[in-house]
Amino acid sequence: MNNCVGRRARSAPLALALAFGCAAVGGAQQPSTAPLLEGLPSHNLTLAGDPTNPTVSSTDSRRVILCSVRFELQRNGRPFAITRTESALLNIRNGAFFGRGTEYSVIPPNGALDIAMKGEPGDSLVRVSLDSAMFDDGEFVGPDLTGTYHDTVAEIEARKDLHRSLLQGTEATGRVAEATWRGLEAIGGRKERSQADYGGFAGKAGITYAENQESFAQELLRVRARAADGEASALRLAAACDSYPTVRRTK
Repeated sequence: MNNCVGRRARSAPLALALAFGCAAVGGAQQPSTAPLLEGLPSHNLTLAGDPTNPTVSSTDSRRVILCSVRFELQRNGRPFAITRTESALLNIRNGAFFGRGTEYSVIPPNGALDIAMKGEPGDSLVRVSLDSAMFDDGEFVGPDLTGTYHDTVAEIEARKDLHRSLLQGTEATGRVAEATWRGLEAIGGRKERSQADYGGFAGKAGITYAENQESFAQELLRVRARAADGEASALRLAAACDSYPTVRRTK
């Protein structure tokens, strides 16, 4: 997932032979009608503008901390889909760790964001939709045809589970047992995965869980080795994951 910090993103026009409407651009035959743009108006989120670089606008008082736009198109005469996702989850965690707060967003209250399609020459757009979005209170909305909800929950739980492991492995002295750190080393250095490494998630979400556990374990170990206060910094970084909201699904 890409990460974005509270900004209105303005991407440069696509240097591609993308077309829509009644014209043929770059030699590609185009649909007879303009691609359909669909937002989530019932959740105060709309989609408008250039279909290859649409603007997601929010009239909600909450921050949007994750947003996915789905581009449905024809590529070489066949249906194809591209999903572009912007997420502030990593920024929220890092903000909590560095003491800079957690008020990060992809779209601020009553703000907007442009998301570029990034397709290939000859792509012919059919439909552009706001597939999913998550607000700062954890409400997750949208049809979610790409399974972003499960991936997001898996990403968050993977990091939180490592924090729980460190807490459970903390001795009465307040120090984390060496056996616990060795457990993180094993996670961060995996060569193969077993079913237990997927955290109870299935399919792509299970892979997301395993990948995030591995990368976060490596990060925690680096912080422990390099920070002036070593273990204390690693524990603070793990605890920063508690700044994530509890995700709840709303259609």
